[in-house]
Amino acid sequence: METRYPTKVDLWLFLLVGVGMLVGTVAVIAAGFETGEWVAAGVFVLVWVLVGALAWPVEYMLSDEELVVRSGVIRWRVPLGEFVSISATRDPSSAPAWSLDRLKISYGTKSIMISPDRREEFLDDLEQRVRDARRMASR
Repeated sequence: METRYPTKVDLWLFLLVGVGMLVGTVAVIAAGFETGEWVAAGVFVLVWVLVGALAWPVEYMLSDEELVVRSGVIRWRVPLGEFVSISATRDPSSAPAWSLDRLKISYGTKSIMISPDRREEFLDDLEQRVRDARRMASR
């Protein structure tokens, strides 16, 4: 059975990105009106589309075999049997998360940071599924 967990959203972070993109768009469009440089305005609209396609929606899906992290059109698949550790972090590095209230998941030789909205429920569910996956692998 698969369970979906949406990302937690820090309003200030969402507004910071949104307002920054909006101000940039207005500036480029205004410059396009003044100079006739519509190519620049078109490029900026494409940037908006690209950012949207990569940044929304952000969600985390737990199945009995893996954690799937989705950020727009990108997906990371993390086999539950490869989990090494989970730790809380506020690392502001780029991650598929709309909050700085994050979990760093180390698996194999890699790691990924996520920010599930229902954090405790997610952690309980993940812990149970990792335990079950390890039990099945040891048989």
